[in-house]
Amino acid sequence: MSDEAVHAQRPRPQGWMDCKKCGAKTRSGKPCLSPAIQGKQRCRMHGGRSTGARTPAGRQRVIAANLRHGRRSKRFQQALREGGVVADAIEAEMIAQEFKLHEAKKAAKGTSTPSAGAAPPPPPSTAG
Repeated sequence: MSDEAVHAQRPRPQGWMDCKKCGAKTRSGKPCLSPAIQGKQRCRMHGGRSTGARTPAGRQRVIAANLRHGRRSKRFQQALREGGVVADAIEAEMIAQEFKLHEAKKAAKGTSTPSAGAAPPPPPSTAG
């Protein structure tokens, strides 16, 4: 039995083609065609039933997971409005955090850079 015959025999709910689709990007890069949960943007497989974080700790984890650099954060924007010195300190703190994260990722891969106090490698000799 061919795939077309199997799909032709499968019954579909009434109005299935007319309903709002999920649209989440699938692993193949195409949009999901499953129907979205009623009143939501996504289907049951892409978080349509999720109620989101409820506790303050859970909300903080979501914020931390989605933060990339913080230059658009409320804290940084407020510091820019109030004065440049505070904003410079916050930016320096963010750069230090990015550097620590970068170093941690390198260490996890097993390739680390020499520390700032270490001597650079000697230049190649050109004896000839």
